[in-house]
Amino acid sequence: GSSATGYVHAELTLDTLNSANFPTRGYFARTEVISSHEELGADDNYTRLEAHAYKPITLGKNTLVPRFHLSIKVDGDDIPLYDHSSLGGFLNLSGLNRGGLFEENIALAELIYYRKIAELSPALGHGVYAGFSVEAGEAWGGARDFHADDAIFAGSVFLGADTVAGALHLGFGYSEE
Repeated sequence: GSSATGYVHAELTLDTLNSANFPTRGYFARTEVISSHEELGADDNYTRLEAHAYKPITLGKNTLVPRFHLSIKVDGDDIPLYDHSSLGGFLNLSGLNRGGLFEENIALAELIYYRKIAELSPALGHGVYAGFSVEAGEAWGGARDFHADDAIFAGSVFLGADTVAGALHLGFGYSEE
C-alpha cells in the first residue's frame, strides 16, 4: 500500500568551500531535523537528525579532507523503510553499491586525500587530481545501538577532473562487506 507523509524539515548549511568538486580551503557543515507527525497527515511519528561536515586541509598541491556524516533517529516510532538513510557508492562506503546499506541510523567517517597532478585549460575546467579514501561506516536500527566494532571499512583510489561540466571520476572502490 501507500504511506501518507507529513513532516517539518529544518536545515542549516554553512559553506565557505572554494570549489564544489575538489575544494582546497573553507568548510562545509549541514544540520537537518526532519520530524514526521500524524497531526500533519503522516502515518508515522518520528524525528531524525542529520549532520554532515568536512574541511579540506591543503599543503601545496596536496589536500586531505576529513569528512563525517551522521543520520540518527532521536525520537518516536520506527522510521519507515522509504525514509531510511543509506550508505554505499563512491566516497560513501566505496565498494558497496550506491544505497546498498540502509537503515534508520547511519554513521560515516572518512579521510579523503587528493593531489592536483595537472592543470586543465580554462575552456575545459580547473585540474586533474589523483587520490584515495579510507572510510568506515555503519547502519543500524531497531533496538540495536551503534557499535564501532560493527563498522564496515572501505576505500577507493581515483582519478578525477574538475571540468566545466562538473566532476568526472574514474576509480576503484573496495569494502570488506
